[in-house]
Amino acid sequence: MGRDTWFYKLDKIKAKEILLPELKDSAKASITFKNFCASEKWISPSCFDEVMSAVSNDINQVDPESLWVIIKYISLNIDHSLKEIETTLNHYGINEILYVNRSDAYALMSHLNDHFIDFEYNVKRNTFLMFVDYMILLSAEFAIKTNVVDDKLQTYIAEANVLKEKRKNESRIQRALDEEIPIIYKEWQEIEQKGDWHQKITFPYDYWFCYFAYGFLIQFSNIKNEIKSEHTNILIIDSI
Repeated sequence: MGRDTWFYKLDKIKAKEILLPELKDSAKASITFKNFCASEKWISPSCFDEVMSAVSNDINQVDPESLWVIIKYISLNIDHSLKEIETTLNHYGINEILYVNRSDAYALMSHLNDHFIDFEYNVKRNTFLMFVDYMILLSAEFAIKTNVVDDKLQTYIAEANVLKEKRKNESRIQRALDEEIPIIYKEWQEIEQKGDWHQKITFPYDYWFCYFAYGFLIQFSNIKNEIKSEHTNILIIDSI
């Protein structure tokens, strides 16, 4: 099943100083943002006013649907290479910190919604950091259990051990780890023993956490370092 999920951090200063003038009246654009919102049937009639109000005050107030409208509008006016789109969005204060698709997206969003946000896709930074810490601890555990730890990963494992002590009294993280680790690891063991993982694809596909523990541990450690000291919400655009 298809699914694409993007996670963005937002810079309210850049958005107000650089993005807002472009949305008001861009001389470079083939169509103004106001006319773009009016011309597209999938955009709600109130979207333009809501976006302008949010970006004027704090882009962190915008909802994911409106952020998607902004991104689609910006993408109209630039070369559609992913790198150039990413660079342009960064210039306007919209920074993609994570993109996942297909089974990875189902697995991550299942755990995020079940344990941390309950389908609220404009997420406070501290709440999202709890999920990031959870993924670091989960990935470290599976990296050890699946015997993929090498010299490079040892540093991340050591950092995860420090984090484990720091978060030991955080009930939401500990409850999620206690619930999920035995289930996921047992499923992974069964698949490994039978050698028929392609016959055992079941929702929410989170046994992949065992296979991708090495990469996830590095990736989520980097995300933590990127957002831990910033004043930003995390906006999630989830397309199924």
